[in-house]
Amino acid sequence: MLILPAVLLVSLGMLTLGNYMTTRHHLGLASGRASRTCSLDGVVNRAACVQAIVAVALPPFATRRCGGLRVTATETPLPNTPVRVLEVVVSCPYTPMFGGRLLSGEGITLLALTARGAMPLQQ
Repeated sequence: MLILPAVLLVSLGMLTLGNYMTTRHHLGLASGRASRTCSLDGVVNRAACVQAIVAVALPPFATRRCGGLRVTATETPLPNTPVRVLEVVVSCPYTPMFGGRLLSGEGITLLALTARGAMPLQQ
């Protein structure tokens, strides 16, 4: 009698964890793709380029799981070299597909996903 609720709870947890890992993977892919594409020579507005690439690269289920998607692009110089690096950071608070309202209703804070991608600027 207690086996069925336990199996359902474990299955729900596995589905949620799998969805979390898949969303994190796609955030990493989007940040890497944006840093590679927007670091090319000739890109005038890198921030707009990064926003556009991330918007296209993320699948719909990942954008649904990420409530407030934040995309930042910064150019930083490497120490003691003339090389500049474009770093793209994509972050969002993760909302689980199953049980998200139950968790937030119980006061459990949801995880924040962060992915980074960096590429030297071509000059």
